[in-house]
Amino acid sequence: MFDPIPLLLAQAAPQAGGADANGLSASPAPAATGVPGAEGAPTAVEGQSGGPTSGEPAGAAQPPSSNSFFIFLAIMVVFLVMMVLPQRREKKRRATMLSGLKKGDRILTVGGIIGTVMDVRPNDVLVKVDENSNTRIRFSRSAINSILPNGEE
Repeated sequence: MFDPIPLLLAQAAPQAGGADANGLSASPAPAATGVPGAEGAPTAVEGQSGGPTSGEPAGAAQPPSSNSFFIFLAIMVVFLVMMVLPQRREKKRRATMLSGLKKGDRILTVGGIIGTVMDVRPNDVLVKVDENSNTRIRFSRSAINSILPNGEE
């Protein structure tokens, strides 16, 4: 199993250079010798921007850039276009097919019934489904799936 004690000890231990998680010194620095680069020499003047004592924690997270927002927005636009355009095309194709429906066309309904159009009305269609018994069924226009080419069953 997972042992959380080493993790807790690692978090509590001071970072390299004697600084804690907030970037503040855990112990007083040794006296400065005045020689740059010498051990204990001051590396930044207090109050100078960008130094370890500037008030910002070392390694602070920066806000996300505005470029990532625009990239996310562009991806969303592409997805919307890819979803909407094919639906529009299909709706337009279906409306054209239903408006061109005429007597004598062979159709296939959404239920799988194949028949010949006998009468076309604004909201429904009369379809002959059996030649021998002269069976006719009235369907709503929205129940028509496709118009079949002549000779196809």
